[in-house]
Amino acid sequence: MNKYTCRGTQYSSEQDQIPPPVWVHHCRRRRKFAAAPACVALFALACPPEVFARAGGGVNGVGGLLVIILLPFLVIYAWYVNKRINEKKKLTENAMTRMAAKDPAWDERKLEAFVREDFYRIERAWCDKDFPTLRQRLDEGIFKEWKEQLDLMASKGFRNVMLNPSLTQVRFVEAKDYPAKDRDEFTVCLDAIATDYTVDGAGNIVASNTASRRARIKKEPQKQSFREFWTYRRKGQDWALAAVDQWEQWSKSVDAPIVEET
Repeated sequence: MNKYTCRGTQYSSEQDQIPPPVWVHHCRRRRKFAAAPACVALFALACPPEVFARAGGGVNGVGGLLVIILLPFLVIYAWYVNKRINEKKKLTENAMTRMAAKDPAWDERKLEAFVREDFYRIERAWCDKDFPTLRQRLDEGIFKEWKEQLDLMASKGFRNVMLNPSLTQVRFVEAKDYPAKDRDEFTVCLDAIATDYTVDGAGNIVASNTASRRARIKKEPQKQSFREFWTYRRKGQDWALAAVDQWEQWSKSVDAPIVEET
C-alpha cells in the first residue's frame, strides 16, 4: 500500500496512482449509477415527501406500494444492462487481443492500467483547475467544453466537492481499429463511488448531488455510486479522452460495432 501527501494531508492507496482523499470539483455534475436502488430513488422523485415520510424513514402508502410493485422490474432492468455490458466486454476484449497481435498499443492490460491512472489524473486536474494537464489529457473538443464549465462555475462562486473517489470497475465495451491510427478509439465502462456535493463561496452546501431525495432536501452529503462511459481517441503514441457519456446512454457503446480494419 502506497502513501501520498496532498494539500498537506497524508493518505494511502492500494494503487500506484494518485487519487487524493478529497477532490474539489468546480462544476461537473454526476448522473447516478444505473442500479435498482438508484432507479427506485429516481422514481421517488415524482412522489411527494408525505408519501414516504415516517419516523426513521421507510415507505408506506400508495407510493411505497408502487415502489414495491416496480422494484422487481427495476432489478431485472439493472441485471439486463449489466448482462449486455458484460457480453460486449467479452467481444471487445477478444477483438483487442487480435488487434494487439498487430499493434501493441491495443494491449488490454496496459490500456486498463492506463485508464485507471488517467481517471485519477484527469479528476485531480479537474479539481485543481490544472488546465495544462487537462489540455494534454483531453481531446480538443471536450477540453473546450470542460474549460467553459469550469469558468462558468467559478464566475458564479460555486464549486463541487468530491470526497474519496474510488474507481471500482473498468470494462472495455467498444474498440475501433482503423488503418489511419488517428481514428482509433475505445470506450470503457467505469463504475466508481464518491461523495459529491456543491458548495458556495462561503463553503455552505447548496446542493447534495445524489439520487437520494431526502439527502437533497436536507442538503446532506452522501456516498453515491455512478457509472460513466469514457471514450478515448488515439493521439500520436498516446490516447486522449474524447467523450464522457452517462449511464443511461449505455446502449450507445454496447450496440456499437467493433471495427477491425487493419
